[in-house]
Amino acid sequence: MGLSHWIYTFWLAALVLQTFLVAILALRKMWRKFPFFAAYAFTTLVGDVVEYSVSKHRDAYLVAYMIGETLAIALALAVIYEVFKQLFSAHAALGKVAWLTFRVVCVLLVLLGIVVLYAHGPIGAKGIVAAVVVVEEASRVVEVGLIMFLFLFSSAFGLRWRQQIFGVVLGFGVYGAIRLAGTTVVPHTFVTAGVLNLSVMVTYCVAILIWIGYTLAPERAAVAIELPKTAQLERWNRAIMELIHQ
Repeated sequence: MGLSHWIYTFWLAALVLQTFLVAILALRKMWRKFPFFAAYAFTTLVGDVVEYSVSKHRDAYLVAYMIGETLAIALALAVIYEVFKQLFSAHAALGKVAWLTFRVVCVLLVLLGIVVLYAHGPIGAKGIVAAVVVVEEASRVVEVGLIMFLFLFSSAFGLRWRQQIFGVVLGFGVYGAIRLAGTTVVPHTFVTAGVLNLSVMVTYCVAILIWIGYTLAPERAAVAIELPKTAQLERWNRAIMELIHQ
């Protein structure tokens, strides 16, 4: 059995797992808590079903892939913003500082994405596929960069991640990092397109399993050892609030 067989096998597995994830989100009414994540899960499921159905027809697949990737990346960025709001919802002052920093990081990452686009030179002559890959690379730089910012900023202030929020971000981080590596590092190595596609499919299955696991897991109650961290975080929040109102 060749790589093509395994790619389609994991693609089907991803579709099954996606269907299960969407069902869980619907049954648990998670779309109320994570509307963008629910929209992402449903949209990618529909998009992947369409792509799988037309995968034997190159032109139709390219159109479906471009539309699907555009929606998926846009919704992924919206999910990161959604996580950001929930992460700082209980700490208004920290949220203001984080939001200002978040916007600065967004601008810097977008500029970095533009640099990536410029570094590839004119893409018109390289065809639609090459253009899509370049745009995806720039978008993944922004996505993975924002996820890293969330982890670093929350770690700096000792923010406690709720399990479901952590699971959402972890899944995107794992999948986004592999996709970014696939469009930047891998093309300059001996790795073939088939191996890359298989790696992406396997990683996507892992990401969906992470989302399913954290969605099904009950929220863990705060333990005594976390209380000092919470108190310290509140002191940070009050100090920043006082500074803002001075």
